[in-house]
Amino acid sequence: MHHAVVKVRLVDVSRSMARSAWALLPLCLLAACADDVANTATATDSTPARTASTTTSQQSSPGTIEAQPADTGPPADGPVVKYSQPAPSQTIAMAAEVAGVLTLDGDCLYIERDTKRYPMVWPYGTTWDAGSTTVMLPSGESIPLGAHLIGGGGYLHEVNLRDYVGDQAATIALDCADDATGEVAVVNNYDDAIGLATG
Repeated sequence: MHHAVVKVRLVDVSRSMARSAWALLPLCLLAACADDVANTATATDSTPARTASTTTSQQSSPGTIEAQPADTGPPADGPVVKYSQPAPSQTIAMAAEVAGVLTLDGDCLYIERDTKRYPMVWPYGTTWDAGSTTVMLPSGESIPLGAHLIGGGGYLHEVNLRDYVGDQAATIALDCADDATGEVAVVNNYDDAIGLATG
């Protein structure tokens, strides 16, 4: 009989523990839900921080476009059309050959080659000597009319010309451009970028 009583008590204890476990189950589920909510809130709070960091990184990227410096001198001296500012220290030069005979027609200087002629943009500091009708280069060399020239530069149409030499110089040069080509011979903006051809 003693053993039977023990068994009954064990059964009662087991049932009591089972009831307690079922009673605690909703509390456990609530606790788990609370943890999930907390975790979700933490993740949500951290997302704007990552987004803000990414946005800041994009906004702080260095720009690729730089403003052009202001003009520092007139774009022409008599018929000589020129750059109105010195070349920056790291200017990339054009690689085409600018060559031909220097001529004057009215108020326009041309370089003529192969039955075509092109108005010119000269380096900054180039001047015109009206008394001797010669072009005086910044290097000190003088270029008389009828001389054969050779130098480095390129032949540009209006859009690229304005970007390269500025609006004022481009407008004056384009007024001299022949309709047949519409191009302007642009000498690189260096003191010795063009000179008398030898030989």
